[in-house]
Amino acid sequence: MTDTVGRGAAAGRARGPVTPALAPLLLALLVAATAPLGAQGTPPTRPDSTNRPAVTAGDTAGARAAAAPAPLIPALDQARGTDAEVRVALYELTRGQYIPALSRLEWLRNAPTTLSPAGAPGALRGREDVSFLLAQTYLRFGMDSAFRAAAEPLVWTSIGGKYSSILRSQLLLEAYRRGDYPGAKKIAAAIGTTPEPDDAGLGALVTGLTAYQTGDYAAARAAFARVQQPTSPYTPYARYMDVLAELRADTSKAAATIQSLTSLATSTGVSAEFADQVRLTAAQLAYETKQYPQAASLAEAIAPTSGLGAEALMTRAWALYKSDQTGPAGDAFADFARRYPQLPESNEARLMSAQVLLQLGRSDEAGRAFQSVADSVAAQTRGLQAGAAGVMSNAARALVGARAAGLLFVTAPASGKTVALQDRTGTSDSLLTAVVADTGAILSGGGAAVAAAPELVSLADISARLDTVSGALGADFPKRAIFTPASSPANFADYASRSQALYAADAQVALARYRLQQQMESQARQIALLRALQQQLADGNAIISPLATQLNAAQDSLARLSSLIDAAGQRIRQMLQQNSNETRTLADENTRMIDSVRTSLGGSIASNDAAVLQLEAQTSATYRRLADAIDAGMNGALSRHPVFAMRDSLRLKAQRLAGLLGETQRALASAQSLVGQEVARLEAGGEGEPVRAARATLATAEARRAAVEGQLIAVVERELNARAGLMLASLRRDGEAADFGAASASFFQAIDAGRTAGTSDSSGTSNATGGSASTTTGGGTAAPAAPAAASPAPTAPTSPRK
Repeated sequence: MTDTVGRGAAAGRARGPVTPALAPLLLALLVAATAPLGAQGTPPTRPDSTNRPAVTAGDTAGARAAAAPAPLIPALDQARGTDAEVRVALYELTRGQYIPALSRLEWLRNAPTTLSPAGAPGALRGREDVSFLLAQTYLRFGMDSAFRAAAEPLVWTSIGGKYSSILRSQLLLEAYRRGDYPGAKKIAAAIGTTPEPDDAGLGALVTGLTAYQTGDYAAARAAFARVQQPTSPYTPYARYMDVLAELRADTSKAAATIQSLTSLATSTGVSAEFADQVRLTAAQLAYETKQYPQAASLAEAIAPTSGLGAEALMTRAWALYKSDQTGPAGDAFADFARRYPQLPESNEARLMSAQVLLQLGRSDEAGRAFQSVADSVAAQTRGLQAGAAGVMSNAARALVGARAAGLLFVTAPASGKTVALQDRTGTSDSLLTAVVADTGAILSGGGAAVAAAPELVSLADISARLDTVSGALGADFPKRAIFTPASSPANFADYASRSQALYAADAQVALARYRLQQQMESQARQIALLRALQQQLADGNAIISPLATQLNAAQDSLARLSSLIDAAGQRIRQMLQQNSNETRTLADENTRMIDSVRTSLGGSIASNDAAVLQLEAQTSATYRRLADAIDAGMNGALSRHPVFAMRDSLRLKAQRLAGLLGETQRALASAQSLVGQEVARLEAGGEGEPVRAARATLATAEARRAAVEGQLIAVVERELNARAGLMLASLRRDGEAADFGAASASFFQAIDAGRTAGTSDSSGTSNATGGSASTTTGGGTAAPAAPAAASPAPTAPTSPRK
């Protein structure tokens, strides 16, 4: 640094005016500059240099370029790209990221470049794998119609039958759940007795249920026998259904069936909920066969807190009543009415409780109980009649809005006749990862199958779900409508089709919202990148601005130096011109003097003198020629001198550099302006074309969902209104029974009052109680008849839609 500053100082001092004393030196430089380049010799070596060969910057760059490896540019491989997308979709699906998986798979399905029908040779995935995973995604969404559309073609076109058996098992379950028993039976016949891979006996179980529903009990038992494996979670349910199928085939085996059910309820590996279901079925069967004490005992084994506790309590109450245990029966009826006021049977239980009081001779209590029922029924009737249409309409909207309308169509929840299966049943992660065998262990935690035991949909499940939407239903909505049996199969069929459309609409809205979110996140990333670019442009401008300032200063210094050099050059020209003129003048004077001497001597000049004069004349001529040469080559020599030549070269380079800096600064300013405008537009709510397109797609999907939702609301509202009519009819019957019971109680109170006044029988014993009891027995029509036990035949296993 010191050396550099010293040289700069020296250079600064050398910028002064050229004095006359420098003329000989400048003349020497000028003469040296006129020599050919080859004659200038080798430049002196610096004191600190060595004799090693010099390496220029160009040589270094060339050496690095030769040593650096060629850039690796991956080749376009569509097959591997598709395979990677399929594997990512599989990963998302097994991790429960259904919306991203659906978005990716639908994009792959619609992409014209997706390989078809299978992947490239080897282990790469193709269009068939995309269709299979898309069908599994639809199945987990509950979109049965879309699942069928995606799965049915693969059953017949799957290369090598890779997915045929899997999809047939799933289509069988879907057809059974939909109530299409002929279709399910056809699929079951195609499956045959071959166990389905990785379904843990689910296909055989559904085959047996299909045969049971169609009355083919022998085929049902054969299918249930195939399920009974130690490792299958469906074994207990298959054993249960096998016992019922045997009973259906031969109704004389009721006692043996009860014994088998009792044994199954206490066997190992049976959940408490399923054991209660088995005991309840055994209790109902015992009641149907008039084995009332056994029915009461079996029903009593079910805890009151169980999801099946309501049905068990009602069965026990009627069994006790039929076995003449009137007091305990009345307590059971009263307990039922107190625990389950939301059930339609609650009024029946209250009437029976009052009836028992009447039979026990407690006429006053019975009268008050009957009157309480009558008043309650009248209030319920008035509440149901006053604005029932508005209440049911609001309730329909609330149920559909909460996606809880399916609660209306659960068959006999109090007796657990509906079975729920997990969404992944039949499509375990180990089955899905068979598509990508080399990563199956990573994706599914070792490839373990997901096959859970079926869960019973009980009253507790329905009540818990109903509690989550009770606030939206309103205080005037009668919850009893939820538990009233469905009005007609037509409404159920309409609900099934409309709900499927709503599931699909929900999925499309979620998918559109996800894609919009992706586009918005992309736009946010775009803003972040633009801001980063804005910062880089600002940093670049901050770097260039000082350079421009330095360049301007250097140009100013160069201009001043150029002026000094031009002045020095002019002085050098003048000095050289003066010297050459003086030399020429002196040469001319010498020539005149030589001519004068030669003239004055004439012929007497000696030879030596003549030679001297000749030599002087030649010398004068030489000086003249030298002066002429200096005049002729002075400008060229000055222009070729390094000082003047480098001055011009440096000026041109500075001008070019200034032009480049100006262009760079203008480009930076333009880029900063454009980036700033784009950032302002995006941050001010402006949206790019992808975001606008995604938002339009979302609006279309939401409009479609609103239309489908309105159609489903109409179906649910129609069902609720029909149930309101059924409830009114039932309330009228209950009111008539309560009025009749209250009148009967008043009649017996009057009789008892008359006998208390002094009448006695021939033995002298009061007959009030006995008369009341016998009369009640004779006039027992005031109480409703005992309900028939619920049929043990289960409904279709379903997966409740949350």
